[in-house]
Amino acid sequence: MLSWLFPPADETPLVKPLTAAERADLAALELAVEAGIATIATMIEAGKSLGTIRSRQLFRVISPTWDRYVSDRFGITKRRADQIVAFATLHETLEELGTRVPELGEKAARPLASLPADQLAAVVDEAAEAGPVTAASLTAAARRRRSGKAKAMRPVRFRVPGWTIIATPNAKAAGGVQEALAAAMRQATDQAGGEAA
Repeated sequence: MLSWLFPPADETPLVKPLTAAERADLAALELAVEAGIATIATMIEAGKSLGTIRSRQLFRVISPTWDRYVSDRFGITKRRADQIVAFATLHETLEELGTRVPELGEKAARPLASLPADQLAAVVDEAAEAGPVTAASLTAAARRRRSGKAKAMRPVRFRVPGWTIIATPNAKAAGGVQEALAAAMRQATDQAGGEAA
């Protein structure tokens, strides 16, 4: 198993051989690495399983809601369960795209989980241009990709004598604020039983 650590007697090692204490340290450290990699694989399988339970609603006879099921059964929040499912889905998507990334932990992969599938390969390629693909390089590439998107409009507050109107844009808000204000004023006065000015 560790024969590469102990060269045959007739071969002269090119580097200083490991001491017994160093060999023991190396063996323990390698076991920790193997356990970490296995943990990631286990997390992916857990995410796939949670996704199947959620999509097929297999929890329906145990608990009335998904939130309550994951809390009671696994002691995690709905948000955490959804993060684990998103992690597994991300790995499946990357495999389908044929994009190979290092075994990232769930937390390190979160910035990628929010990207559309058609942008994942480009983000991984961009991260690879800077050197080895790491969690930090993927996060930076994903952030640059998202920064090009238009930012959502913030709610606008209008003060009219006797009224405070807050216009909150929705997903279709592309028009000007004046049109939104006029529509909000008409709706507010209709609901109040008054006439629009």
